[in-house]
Amino acid sequence: MAILVTPEIIRAAYDMLVLIPPFNTWGLPPSSEVKFDVSKSRAIYGDYRSAPHLIRVSATTVGTIEPVIRTVAHEIIHLKQNIDGTETRAMHNKVFKTLAADVCRAFTWDEKGF
Repeated sequence: MAILVTPEIIRAAYDMLVLIPPFNTWGLPPSSEVKFDVSKSRAIYGDYRSAPHLIRVSATTVGTIEPVIRTVAHEIIHLKQNIDGTETRAMHNKVFKTLAADVCRAFTWDEKGF
């Protein structure tokens, strides 16, 4: 079923995910310290920006709940890397791929599309 992606839905996905392993061990900030927004990008599902933390999900490319959750999970990895100082110019570096593998294993998601 298609949904209208809103900042509240993105926040709810974040709030749920931070309660579930492996996210619950990462020392992530509460959602009150993260801004959530909707983009209209046709090129990406979502993105993360720092200072302040911002997670955006595209309402154009994401229209059902499962991809919203996967997109937020993906962007949480970028947030975690920002907190830990492991970001590099390569957006999906070795640390990202290791964290993504842990997440995909926990949720039984295919790493290729993540």
